[in-house]
Amino acid sequence: MTIRRSLVLAVLALVASGISADEGRIPIYEPVTLTEPGHYVLTRTIQAGGAIITIEASALEVYIDLNGFFIWRTDTAGPVIDVVPDGEIRPGVHLRNGAVAGGQTGIDGGDQVVLRNVGFFDQAGSGIDLSIASSVTMTDCTVANSGQRGIILGSGSHRIVGNEVRNTGDSGIELSGSGALVVDNIVHSATKNGISITGDGNRVSRNTVRGSSETSPGVDGDGIYIEGSRNLVEDNHVEGNPGFGIVFAPASAGNAYRGNMLRGNGDSVRDDNVPPNTDAGGNIP
Repeated sequence: MTIRRSLVLAVLALVASGISADEGRIPIYEPVTLTEPGHYVLTRTIQAGGAIITIEASALEVYIDLNGFFIWRTDTAGPVIDVVPDGEIRPGVHLRNGAVAGGQTGIDGGDQVVLRNVGFFDQAGSGIDLSIASSVTMTDCTVANSGQRGIILGSGSHRIVGNEVRNTGDSGIELSGSGALVVDNIVHSATKNGISITGDGNRVSRNTVRGSSETSPGVDGDGIYIEGSRNLVEDNHVEGNPGFGIVFAPASAGNAYRGNMLRGNGDSVRDDNVPPNTDAGGNIP
């Protein structure tokens, strides 16, 4: 047997045994259920019915490099990436460098989740549903053409920084929690509100929010919607929304807003609270 042939057979054996020669990462080349922690890498685009990647609670924490490829669920019966909890055990997920298409949602479940440079496209429901996650860090991602909300987050420590969300069938970013950062995002063409925050002590800063649409005549279509207290809304560029640039919901007190560009909306700010929230200056109607 020649040396060359021996090397080829050795590589084939590694692939067949599920061990990758690429930095010790395990290859994914077909729909798969992950049951153990580890580093995984996509080796081809995968298009199929059913979940493409299922992550069981026993996996605890997984790192998945999409490696520039698509994973595409062709039906809408469930998520493309399905993170399955076991009671209080919810796996952590690190996902980067590729695209997630189709399905009901792009990713559903998980606890401590990190998304970097990932596109979520054409989900029938919400693009990303991480409403049970305790921590989400999302940077340089795109969510587009979702039938419902673009991103759903619940309570937890979240950093949503530098993403684009567009063409959603409900609010672009919807967060129900406290202490989150929603910074440097572009949100446009949402059907309802661009950014919707329910909770306390969140910072909504340096976002561009434009082109929201009403759910019915005179209802919704606002740029930034705030319900809660001690939230800071600053330095956002909010334009071209048929409703208000910023809305403070009833019983929302102790919030502040400053330095926001609020031109070209149906109106600038709605705040019917008594006393009103703090206009800290520099807002341009």
